[in-house]
Amino acid sequence: MVSPPHEEWDWEKRLGALVFAALLGWEWLWPLPQVTDTRKIGWFAVAFLLFLSLDTFRVSKKISIPVKMTAILVLLIGFYFSPLPQPGEWRAILLDEAMRWHEEPPFWSYFTGPPGRTVAFFLLLWAAAAFLVRQMVWKRRMLFPLLLTVAYLSILDSFTLFDGKGAVIRSMLYGLFCLAWFRLNRLHRDDRTPSSVRGWYAATWSLIALAVGIGWLAPKADASWPDPLSWVTSLDERAGNKTNHRFIGYSTDDSRLGGPFIQDRRIAFRATADRPYYWRGEALDIYTGHGWEKETKGMPVPIHLYPDPTVQAPDPILLFRNLETEDNRATITWNQSRYHVLFAPGGLRRADPGQPLIAEWDHRGFFFPYDPPGRYSVTAEIPRIDEEKLRQSDEEYPEEIRRTYQQLPDNLPDRVKKLARKITADADNPYDKARAVEQFLQTGGGFRYETRDVPVPKENEDFVDQFLFDTKQGYCNHFSSAMVVLLRAADVPARWVKGFAPGEAELEDDRYHVTVRNADAHSWVEVYFNDVGWIPFEPTPGFTNPTPVVREETQEDSGEDASSAPLPSPGGRRNPEARDPSASTPSEEKDAQTSDAGNHWAWWTAGLLLLTGWAVWTFRRRLFWWWLHRYPRIEKGNRSMLIQSFRHLLRLLAWKRGPRKPHQTAREYISGGEWIFSAPTSEMREITRLFERVRYGRTEKETSLWDRARDLWRALLKQTRP
Repeated sequence: MVSPPHEEWDWEKRLGALVFAALLGWEWLWPLPQVTDTRKIGWFAVAFLLFLSLDTFRVSKKISIPVKMTAILVLLIGFYFSPLPQPGEWRAILLDEAMRWHEEPPFWSYFTGPPGRTVAFFLLLWAAAAFLVRQMVWKRRMLFPLLLTVAYLSILDSFTLFDGKGAVIRSMLYGLFCLAWFRLNRLHRDDRTPSSVRGWYAATWSLIALAVGIGWLAPKADASWPDPLSWVTSLDERAGNKTNHRFIGYSTDDSRLGGPFIQDRRIAFRATADRPYYWRGEALDIYTGHGWEKETKGMPVPIHLYPDPTVQAPDPILLFRNLETEDNRATITWNQSRYHVLFAPGGLRRADPGQPLIAEWDHRGFFFPYDPPGRYSVTAEIPRIDEEKLRQSDEEYPEEIRRTYQQLPDNLPDRVKKLARKITADADNPYDKARAVEQFLQTGGGFRYETRDVPVPKENEDFVDQFLFDTKQGYCNHFSSAMVVLLRAADVPARWVKGFAPGEAELEDDRYHVTVRNADAHSWVEVYFNDVGWIPFEPTPGFTNPTPVVREETQEDSGEDASSAPLPSPGGRRNPEARDPSASTPSEEKDAQTSDAGNHWAWWTAGLLLLTGWAVWTFRRRLFWWWLHRYPRIEKGNRSMLIQSFRHLLRLLAWKRGPRKPHQTAREYISGGEWIFSAPTSEMREITRLFERVRYGRTEKETSLWDRARDLWRALLKQTRP
């Protein structure tokens, strides 16, 4: 409802509108880290709140505009330029940021790099704040911003992996309470203010909580339409599936792991190779509690490797050393998707991509600075693991290795660390610790490989902790992340590696012809050993490590122990028939889940009914009074309505002083001397007389009587408020 244009809000009302607008703005910003590469949302929220405050309280534009621009500049410097560069360094820094994303340095590169996009986002927040203030403060409209927010969150929930259920519920709570607040302001304007504003808000919150609780807990039918996310991402005949699963493939953002997926059987690339092996992409080192990111602070600057005539990987960034190795030559031809990551079947030694490569230290990965080629050749090294040599490796790690590859989040639950110490209690060297954790995850911990029934951890849940202690089922990301975290908790440097499993291989003329599909996207673990480097480990059940192992009793095996996991064919690919014999069958699990779900909803429904009954009985007098107050019962010439309304008033009075005796008239009941706390008011006596005139006389044409009856009715409702 739009207030009259001449009405100006005081600072308290503006502050209320500011709070609601800020809450809506936070719901706009909150999903961005999950659906984009936006970080430091708190900084953007501070800027948005500043924009809102200046516009809401009508600060002069001569002051507000410079303040806003200064805030953007300060935050931008905090984002990208700390410590503050010297005056002559700004142009080179901006151009360097732009060149990260562009092949050539045209004029527009200054604006389309990360700093330019950040400025554009600040300007967008500036415009969004002005829009909210215009709608809520000047036009007194809050329904339109609320509907836009719900639509925005619903679109993100439908077309991305963001779970918008909680955000939509919170937004509706904000909106319902704000509607009640707007209604109260309207009553103030019309001189119909409730006698107790505190009671107004209490009743509002009770009704909102009841409505939201019923909507949250009530059983709901399954969606009748296919999930649009699967339709958009699949782009093939599987678009009609009715699940909320995503199709698996090589991920470029691993900051939030978890959730179900559907195997995508489309071909990623084909290759010829000397031997099937992991197609190694890149290594990530920072575990956040939700996923994996790369360490950037304190790390050496990546180096450019130029073809001369081929790209050579220098010794300082080799994956391993002091081990017997075998060359693995491969030529890779991409089918459709191309990534800026160079994939190699082992530790990269040489490559012929037709362009320079950007090499990250510690062999974390090799990247194309320009458009990735559709075909390239590489020569990689596969180590022959000498177990005795690895067992002799000491634990005196360099400081940079400890700092980066033993990192754990401060809020990692203690039970994860206790479990790591328990698993590795009998191991006296890093290699045996790694093998103990690997075997625990593959066969000894009761874990199950699962791709469908996999939850997404909540914001306050740790990804590895949830997997190890709550769900105990997942896929390669769960097992590999758990192994890295457990090893780090046991003081063994480790990191998370992603790429592709070996794929489907056929031997022809002493060369393997390999087909790698999106479903072969995989993650595993690399453990650091002094004087050796990074050695791969495979903790995921149903997969086997294709790295050859040299043992005393057999001299050489082609891969890990056959007893550790069902052997896939060829090395590394999961056998879909492999199954944990202790696991229950799908039908048994479905029956158990159905039974548990039925019991769950039965208890919730019974509890909700009891809670609703208790609330209605406890607040019955307030609800009855609110019903009388909300729907006035006095209309001109309507004798029966006035009589009925007076009887409702007597019922309300009966709760205060007791019921009317059978022999008492209305006047005797009102005028009797049995009132304990207060005597009947003059308005109560007067409306009793009017009731008698209407009940026993003819008063249809007396206009003044009906106007007076309405005034008395409103006054008495305020006096009889429970």
